[in-house]
Amino acid sequence: MSGVSIEAVHSRTLAGAEAFAAEHELDRAYGTYAEMLAHVDAVYVATPHGTHVQYALAAIEAGRHVLCEKPVALTGQDAQRVFALARERGVVVLEAIKTAFSPGFLRMVAVTRSGSIGQLRSVDATFTRLLPDGREHHGVDGGSIPELASYPLLAIVKLLGADPADVRCYSVQPE
Repeated sequence: MSGVSIEAVHSRTLAGAEAFAAEHELDRAYGTYAEMLAHVDAVYVATPHGTHVQYALAAIEAGRHVLCEKPVALTGQDAQRVFALARERGVVVLEAIKTAFSPGFLRMVAVTRSGSIGQLRSVDATFTRLLPDGREHHGVDGGSIPELASYPLLAIVKLLGADPADVRCYSVQPE
């Protein structure tokens, strides 16, 4: 992306941050998040789901913009806290759902909203990921719903609005 440079990394250990920085040719590695926040304009939070809120809030408190992996938070209340503080501090918080910005998805939304195919009444949206194991199958922070449901929910919200009559999520695992 033009005008953006990735310069620093933080990890739970300085050695881990230094190894990542060396491998990806980054300028700096930090052993503490607070130290890194003092030297950057924005952060990308790609930590375990249960830690997203704490890292996002710390960055916002420091006046830094945040790009956070999905889900930003595991509860609606925590998500509201993150976005309210961002508004208060005048910083941008974005959830890292690349589908929202892909040309094909944007075209689908535009065509549907134009009315050229009629009035939309229902959306069935699915995300399938066939993996033998991984955080989608289990995990401290929830498994497949928090890991993958944002993709089909994005389509529902973009096409029907933020107040749908009914939303159902299912996680099916082959045996």
